Amino acid sequence: LPGKCHSLKTNLESAYDASFDIPRIWDFYGLLLAPSLKDQLSLSNLYSVSGDLRENEVAHVWIGSILQVAKKLFTSDQIYQLWLLSKLNWQMFFPENTSVDEIEDFVTEFGLEFTLNLKSSPEKLSLQSAEIHLKDMLSSGSSNTEIIEWIETKLEHHLFTKEFIRLITKVVCNLFYSKSVKSEAESYMEDRISILKKYIDNNESYMLQALFALQLLDTELQHPPQKLAHLFFQIHDKDLILEKVFLDWENSKEEECGKGVAVKSIKQFLVWLKEPDNNSESE
Repeated sequence: LPGKCHSLKTNLESAYDASFDIPRIWDFYGLLLAPSLKDQLSLSNLYSVSGDLRENEVAHVWIGSILQVAKKLFTSDQIYQLWLLSKLNWQMFFPENTSVDEIEDFVTEFGLEFTLNLKSSPEKLSLQSAEIHLKDMLSSGSSNTEIIEWIETKLEHHLFTKEFIRLITKVVCNLFYSKSVKSEAESYMEDRISILKKYIDNNESYMLQALFALQLLDTELQHPPQKLAHLFFQIHDKDLILEKVFLDWENSKEEECGKGVAVKSIKQFLVWLKEPDNNSESE
């Protein structure tokens, strides 16, 4: 993520000059960046790279164009949640002396007036919006305490549901998959496992949902070689999932998507797990 932001910031340094030759350049940026709001960039990331555009007094057109395209990809409520989570306001993108009326006219012209009527009711935060924000917190290095406090405040009504357990497992373990060096992946899980332990809470039903989430994540990422097996050894060794639940998952018919490939990819782990004495140190 830092690399993407740096590249984008560098690219934007020439965007203002290019706009004189390419008047629709902001529309092109909208088409390019709006899809990234789903799972790659947050609105806060976009603000952080917009310094040159703000200096040249065109940042509001740029962000407006991105959100205008986002309206075709997300619901208005989802965009509202992203805007709310970012803690941004329109004045931050406009020149300093812009009046409130001018800002409201611009926002209305772009069809984004719902972002002006911000509410703070946490019960309306969707899990899809929460996933984006949690990914941002994890990738930016927020502490476990900060992440848990945010969850407890914003997702109180979702806690301990099947959907929430799958979500928190997916977002925490997604970064494990992104670590190409084995020791870095293990260190990451060592740091973040307490988040999963808090919400799985030794509950076998939640453990099973967590394994379904990992099965689906591995499928979504097109089954990177050895990653799921490595992760299963990690969560076993860290006492997140009981041995019995791994076997329940293997035999369950509840979630079939990607199940065959997932089971095949962790065959060595399952064989090891079923051995009479599997207390030796896992690889």
